[in-house]
Amino acid sequence: SSSCLGADFAPFQVSADGTIAHLKQLRNRITELSNEVASETDTSALLAKQRRIKHIESDMQFAISKISATHPDRLEEAQSI
Repeated sequence: SSSCLGADFAPFQVSADGTIAHLKQLRNRITELSNEVASETDTSALLAKQRRIKHIESDMQFAISKISATHPDRLEEAQSI
């Protein structure tokens, strides 16, 4: 059993597969949070979810910048997630 998603993939220096998989997970989480935001009635919870979405988007941009520098052949795929 793996301790985290990345344990199932080759190191980033060798392959972007783990980072691509992580980007997909992050995109799915943004979709989930966006759906929750649409029906949120508590202002505090709404703001917290919106902040979380922004944080995840920032994490995604950081990962994409690393893919751009290290695995440019996977950049288009990463950007399409």
